[in-house]
Amino acid sequence: MLYVIGRQEAYDFDLSRELSEFAGRSTDLGLDLNTTLLPASTPEELGAFFDPLRGPAIRIPAE
Repeated sequence: MLYVIGRQEAYDFDLSRELSEFAGRSTDLGLDLNTTLLPASTPEELGAFFDPLRGPAIRIPAE
């Protein structure tokens, strides 16, 4: 499972489309990858989806 956390509190439809394309390309390469896009949130809010204090977590700076 791959959780992608956006930079904005509002849902990012453009990023959602890019994430879907990424997941599709991953499937084409034989990688079964489930993805979920979440808006920017506090650690407590993210806890509804996963434990943000438990790894592994990969932080990728994005422009």
